[in-house]
Amino acid sequence: MAALGVLRSVVLILLYFVSYNSCDGGRLPKRANNYRAELIRRESRLSPFAKAHNLTTPQRVRRSVDMSQRRLERLQALATGRAANFYSPVSVTDNEFIMQMGIGRPSPLLQHMIVDTGSDLIWLQCGPCISCYTQKDALYNPHRSSTYMNVSCNSKFCNGLNSNSCRYPDSCGYSYGYGDGSLTSGNMASETFSLKRSDSASSGWEAIPHIAFGCGNQQEGDFGGVAGLVGLGRGVLSLVSQLGETIKHKFSYCLGSVEDESSVSPLFLGDAPIADLPGKFQSTPFIGVNDSNYVSTFYYLDLHGISVGGTAIKYPASTFLVDSYGNGGLIIDSGTTLTFLADPAYEPFLAAVKSSIKAKPVNASSIGGTDLCYKSTVTVSKLPQIAFHFAGNATFNVPPRNSFPLVEDDLGRKLLCLAYSSAGPEGSLSTFGNIQQQNYNIIYDLGKNKLSFAPAICNSL
Repeated sequence: MAALGVLRSVVLILLYFVSYNSCDGGRLPKRANNYRAELIRRESRLSPFAKAHNLTTPQRVRRSVDMSQRRLERLQALATGRAANFYSPVSVTDNEFIMQMGIGRPSPLLQHMIVDTGSDLIWLQCGPCISCYTQKDALYNPHRSSTYMNVSCNSKFCNGLNSNSCRYPDSCGYSYGYGDGSLTSGNMASETFSLKRSDSASSGWEAIPHIAFGCGNQQEGDFGGVAGLVGLGRGVLSLVSQLGETIKHKFSYCLGSVEDESSVSPLFLGDAPIADLPGKFQSTPFIGVNDSNYVSTFYYLDLHGISVGGTAIKYPASTFLVDSYGNGGLIIDSGTTLTFLADPAYEPFLAAVKSSIKAKPVNASSIGGTDLCYKSTVTVSKLPQIAFHFAGNATFNVPPRNSFPLVEDDLGRKLLCLAYSSAGPEGSLSTFGNIQQQNYNIIYDLGKNKLSFAPAICNSL
């Protein structure tokens, strides 16, 4: 009997440590995996969240352009510390792309979630709710899952929050705010999420254990009916950081045209397909990774120059530097539609674009966020190719239609409008937006601290 009692004690101790490690986020399998998800634009006809499925394509592009300015302002507020009461820069409804993930066991519950390279935390609504908004998908209830566990207060995931509360050692409360005043709060937890493998012939979902996330039972504000958000930033809480070596510390996407209503855009966690690309990959390093003046979530790039029609524009060398207060810099962002440039670069850039086009601009003041529009009859051959020159001798060539999408104004006119705008005065955060990234395979390699890109036919990947 004594021996049986000792054995029971040993088993209980082992179970405790297994549970403790799981609550702390646990360890993922060391084998490398490649996962694939489909990104759907929020305003696409394929989206379950589009507010009006009967909109024309130029009208949808207009909605994306309108959201872009709001997102920029919130990104800038976080970068300069003016959003001290918030921990993510944006409204969830300002984000462009949605993906689907499974959560829980034994049967994963599929959830539509916003994808955001500008934030870190993974969170979704959890029942029973204190205060929840109405969402499209069935509400996740942790009590119905066999793999749900609380995250401990001494875990790196609890400590990675800007705001947490620890009343008990095995329960980490979180509160995560957004730039529009929306809020999600609840408990940090560990759960099994599910994604589809990109190298599998089957269409089933593969379980990924011990992913830390915010289980939100109290939300305030408008989240647009999504179940939650998947952060793909550089911080410890993001999905790409948690998957780590199992996806070789990298992810990529290939964004189809905003004007294409019939396709989705692939997101790869792990290695990206590189065969049969029409161009070679170029690479440029991320900067400010270990610098406290840079926001740890953002992907900053070192921009050396901009050219219009093959001619370099002139602007002060300090335009895209980050100062000791966190002002300035340029980031690449999947959620911002337009590319925004600080005025010392934007003003000569706009002048160069105007002078390169031998057509008369159209007054389109009703379209916020863009300063230059032309009639849709202007041929592509009359539009300039714009190029961004980054550190590492990497040049990102922007095709004309990635610079001039078709947009509808308040008079119902379909116009070709410049997808660039002012980020504000010198010292403002600039962004490299998603319209410019269209039809490029873009790889974020956190292990090697670099961004790689090459032209691609996205719907063939």
